[in-house]
Amino acid sequence: MLHCLRAYAAQRENKPQLMSGHFENALAAAGNVPARLRFVAGYAERLEQPAAAISAYKRLMNWPPATIEAAQSIMRLATALNDTRTLRESVSQLASYLPGDRGVAVLNAYLAALMNEANPRIKADLLHVLEDNGKDPDAALALALVEYRLGENAAALNRIEGIVPGWLQVAPNRAAI
Repeated sequence: MLHCLRAYAAQRENKPQLMSGHFENALAAAGNVPARLRFVAGYAERLEQPAAAISAYKRLMNWPPATIEAAQSIMRLATALNDTRTLRESVSQLASYLPGDRGVAVLNAYLAALMNEANPRIKADLLHVLEDNGKDPDAALALALVEYRLGENAAALNRIEGIVPGWLQVAPNRAAI
């Protein structure tokens, strides 16, 4: 697309604000056409413009056949940028698209608790995950954090005390909880 080429030219001329404007125009020209949105996202990634790529992927998430792929791309880019807010938004949307997915439910709850957005529905989703697999340490730790954020300190402490992790095998985000 012409706007992407103009963004490339602006990058070569070291004009980042102009490049950003061209990517905005590329997104506007892409409309809601999935192939065009994929092109803009891919081009933005190649030019190392993650914000523009994320914007395209966010719109692509609204097209069901591409929701998962777009969410994975957003998560990859947002994680690299340490953008927890964008990560939380995409995982939340993915959780509504895949309501029965254990991994998405746990990650959604964990991010909601980190962002202080925990609510009873998220707690109920985690309790459902734990009904299926009561020994899931990721879900139990996320639930403890959600309970803590909801002001249920005794329940959170009881849940944490019931988990005996091997600290050498624990991922850093779980150890932080």
